[in-house]
Amino acid sequence: MANEQQVQNQARELIRKTGHRITKPRLETLIALLSTPQALTHRELRALMPDMDRVSLYRSLEWLIEQNLAFRIDTDGQHRYNADAHEHEDHEHPHFCCTDCGMTTCLDTDKPTNISVPGGFKVSEIKLLVKGLCKDCAPSQDD
Repeated sequence: MANEQQVQNQARELIRKTGHRITKPRLETLIALLSTPQALTHRELRALMPDMDRVSLYRSLEWLIEQNLAFRIDTDGQHRYNADAHEHEDHEHPHFCCTDCGMTTCLDTDKPTNISVPGGFKVSEIKLLVKGLCKDCAPSQDD
């Protein structure tokens, strides 16, 4: 994993490429998202950035999503946020959500391509959520 300075530089560069200002809330939020491999809730992000008020965090998250620098994963009414180093046009790839602890992460697989919809229907978005137990919550084979 990249060190803290590399993540800060990467976040600055990603925001700079949007053509918008690099504000402290945007930068801190993107750094927090880039620094963890799993998706985080608003509450988890607030815990990482206790000096940022909830409205600034919400606005920063929405701005990062609009700029395709972050994305929102909906897990049964719970919003989780994630970002990665790549600038994507979309984030239509599967995610895994642990039904015990709530840990949510991207799955390393391509966008689902063999989904069939009835004739005349037009797909505008694909969201695939795989649920189960993460390695920390799943009972071990030795039990």
